[in-house]
Amino acid sequence: MHASNGLNKAAKLIKEKNKEIIIIAVTAYSEVEEKHLDSNPFDFYVRKPVSMKNLLLIIKDID
Repeated sequence: MHASNGLNKAAKLIKEKNKEIIIIAVTAYSEVEEKHLDSNPFDFYVRKPVSMKNLLLIIKDID
């Protein structure tokens, strides 16, 4: 899951349930795929989308 998708889903849930969210830590990673393009010999890498690895949230009631 992409990190922004996870945060959007959490935000929607919190909005519906009248709660607030505290983001403690987000660890994201992005893999690179080696790819040589003949048209541009200096363009060696194509970056893959960033994926969410760890997301720690605290969700609590709004006072």
